[in-house]
Amino acid sequence: MLDKRYIPSISDIMAIGLLFLAILLSYGLIHTRGLQCDDFCMGWLAYRSSLIDGVLFWTENYNGRAFLAVVQQLMYKLPMFNDPLNGKWFIYHGLIVLMHFFNTFLIYILLRRFALCIASVLLACLIFSIHPILMQSIMWLAAGYGYVLGTSLFLLGAYFFLSDIKQPALWKMVLSFIFFLFASLGIEQFVVVLMTLAFLNAFYLNRGSRFRHRYAPLIISCIIAMIMLSMHFTLTTGTVQRMHRAHSAGIEMKPVTETLRTFLWRLNPWPSHSPFGSRFAVGLEFLKANFVLTVGVLAAILLSVLTCLRKSTWMIDSSLSVSRRKLAIVGAMICGAALAPFVFTGRYGMHPRVLYIPLMGISVTGAVFLDKFFPERKWTSVFTKSVVTILCGLFIGLSIITNLGAQKFFADSWDMHKNVMTSLIRDKQLIKEKRYIEIEGIPPAPVDEIHHLDTSWGFPCMVRWLLNDQTVSGWTNQIPLEERRDGQPIRYIYADSKLLRTNLPEHQLIRDVK
Repeated sequence: MLDKRYIPSISDIMAIGLLFLAILLSYGLIHTRGLQCDDFCMGWLAYRSSLIDGVLFWTENYNGRAFLAVVQQLMYKLPMFNDPLNGKWFIYHGLIVLMHFFNTFLIYILLRRFALCIASVLLACLIFSIHPILMQSIMWLAAGYGYVLGTSLFLLGAYFFLSDIKQPALWKMVLSFIFFLFASLGIEQFVVVLMTLAFLNAFYLNRGSRFRHRYAPLIISCIIAMIMLSMHFTLTTGTVQRMHRAHSAGIEMKPVTETLRTFLWRLNPWPSHSPFGSRFAVGLEFLKANFVLTVGVLAAILLSVLTCLRKSTWMIDSSLSVSRRKLAIVGAMICGAALAPFVFTGRYGMHPRVLYIPLMGISVTGAVFLDKFFPERKWTSVFTKSVVTILCGLFIGLSIITNLGAQKFFADSWDMHKNVMTSLIRDKQLIKEKRYIEIEGIPPAPVDEIHHLDTSWGFPCMVRWLLNDQTVSGWTNQIPLEERRDGQPIRYIYADSKLLRTNLPEHQLIRDVK
């Protein structure tokens, strides 16, 4: 049962403020980020198609995430988002960052209502909020639509479901059903999560009591979600192709143990022994050159120390241990269910963006286990507080710096995209006549999650959207040769942050350089 007596304390306010500051520093430079890869394809699709035609095209050629397709199409049709070069993308990114804080806030409040101590809840929410593995989910728009927005819908459904348990009301049931349904229509992982939670309620959490109407929203949502799952995988060719790509990317079917090992390896927060080392180095250099950000990071670390040193941060109510044990099981099942669709798909299933949902489950279960190790005993309290305070400060510092490095990578990538698009607009008429361009000199992507015009679907979409011409094709040196078309293209070379035409007379090249 939820704790009726929960009232936010000063320590709660400090902890929530710390979470907000850490998220703001980690992802808040929203003016530096623009579009990447799939973002261009969805934008071009929205620009040239009606809403219905665009959604049908997306589900038939990319994936069956119908709800996300509708949301993306509607957003790109707004005047401020229908121009790939001059769109107000910082507003879009800002909304995703705010939704991520909203998700973190809901998880924090939920865990606190189960009477977990502030220290354990804060540590768990810090992992969920600023772990560097979340970079792709929050900074890349196409991923933010699904995983951040989808989690917001899922948590809202859970919130109204739990509220209905305490104070039954029909409108809460309806809202819970709607939020769970939309979440399952966005990301297929939520279908498995909802099914798992339904079984938990039916066979474990509700064991020993009669079935009552308050459990109906989750069960009904699960049934509807399973219907949508069948439609998702049988009625849309895009999803069939997606599953084929998943298994092809895995090269061979991977065992569960290898999937779990990869998952745990990606969660390793130490930069020199994880995939985050390059981002940490860039973030550290970026921090040295920016006094305001340095002060912000130090302020976050100081606030974490002050929060951890408060006595109320460690106060525990042991009267609700049974509910907390059930909560730990729920968190573990959310993590397992979210990973289940990708267990045998190799590295495809271990893309960082799909780990946003499992990390939520890990945070819930982790908070319960931490709560067990933080009893208020005189002979351990000083040692426990000291160790946790140091680890908390280190994690905040390492994570924020690494995320700052990721933001710098995104900023550089978007600068490249803007330079390329500006040059293409200059040659708009000539490109339309030739209908084919190639660009050499594009450097490889700095990290897997950030694209430097290296995909055979994203870059052509960018060119067509920019020039408003369906017949134009565009390719770069980072796109495999077998995927390029034959013909006589207009050729460019990207050098010194400029895009120069190479198949023109020498005097024209010199004029372009000047």
